[in-house]
Amino acid sequence: MKLELLAMLRKEGIYVWELGAIEAYCPPLEANQRKNKNDRARQFCELYTTADDIRGLPVFKGTGTCEFDLVFEAFFGPPSSQVSRVELPVQATTSALDAAPSKEGAAE
Repeated sequence: MKLELLAMLRKEGIYVWELGAIEAYCPPLEANQRKNKNDRARQFCELYTTADDIRGLPVFKGTGTCEFDLVFEAFFGPPSSQVSRVELPVQATTSALDAAPSKEGAAE
C-alpha cells in the first residue's frame, strides 16, 4: 500500500523517499565516523560522487531500480546516451554594442 501511495504521489510531482529520512540511504556508520548529520552529509558527498556510486549503495542492492534515478529523472529528464548539440543564443556583435545608445545618452 505504501508503494502504491508513493507512486500516486510521484505521478502528481510529489516526491517522498521510500525509506523516509535521507540518512536511511547512507551506509552504516564506521567506527571512525561521527554521528553529526552535517559531517555525515559531507562525507557522503565526498565518497559518492557519481550516479554509479549512488546506485551501488547497499540500500539499492538487489533492487531493479534506484529510487534516486526515478526522482532525478523526474526533475532533469531521462539520461541521454548521446550528447546533444546545445544551441547558444546569438550574442551581440561589437558593432551592435557600439551603435547602442550610451548610458549617458539614455539618462538625458
